[in-house]
Amino acid sequence: MELMEDNVYAPPKADLTRKHHDGEVTTLMIDHLQTAAKWARVLSVIGYLIVIGFFLFGIYSVVLLRSQIFIGDTVELTISILLFLISAFITFKISRFLQKYAYYNRQLLSSNDVSDLIEAQEYFRRYVKWLGVFSMISVALSLIMAIMLFVVGIGEVY
Repeated sequence: MELMEDNVYAPPKADLTRKHHDGEVTTLMIDHLQTAAKWARVLSVIGYLIVIGFFLFGIYSVVLLRSQIFIGDTVELTISILLFLISAFITFKISRFLQKYAYYNRQLLSSNDVSDLIEAQEYFRRYVKWLGVFSMISVALSLIMAIMLFVVGIGEVY
């Protein structure tokens, strides 16, 4: 009977041991996370600027359109302002998660502590989750608006 090592047809043995020990943060990981932190910080600032834009546009709409509102138009204005506020809130939350992700990545640079990496990844997970939900809502509303415009367009033809 042959031993497994002598058998040329035996499957190769894989080295399944971990390459990094628990809690070890490599310099390559830090370099990648440092780049990600810089981009996350830029994107969070852009998100905050968009939120400010939403609020300014909402205030502009209320002030300008308040004098032109007929009694039936208040519902449309209220719905529009509500949608702007919801969009501003979601954009703010997404930007906040990016800002916290960037913060913990910068903390990781100075501490090399894996708990900072875990915290950063938690905020990145939240960012992706909220961004996905916001994207799905935006696509659904866009489809509804496109269908409504198509129906209104057909109604005007006949």
